[in-house]
Amino acid sequence: MAFRIRWTESAASDFESIARKIESEADFTQSCQTVRKIHESVEGLRVHPYIGEALQGYSELRRRLVEGFRIVYQVFEKDEVVEITRILHQKQDLSPHLEF
Repeated sequence: MAFRIRWTESAASDFESIARKIESEADFTQSCQTVRKIHESVEGLRVHPYIGEALQGYSELRRRLVEGFRIVYQVFEKDEVVEITRILHQKQDLSPHLEF
């Protein structure tokens, strides 16, 4: 069974910002690889939605660490959907970004 991926506006904005930021700081090849790895990890959640760890303090959320960034997501088993909630650098405090 393959799940569908649904991006929140915040997660899509995070991903675009990450791509722009690392593109301006890193060489083009490195930035493309990082963006590709994040995207591939999100796509991998279609087949393995529970591969990420449960996010402490947020029972409904999971996280997956890729290239120094945390992909925060929620699995909706009944709907067969993985919702990408945020993509943030591992050094960022998550709590202000996860207000529901």
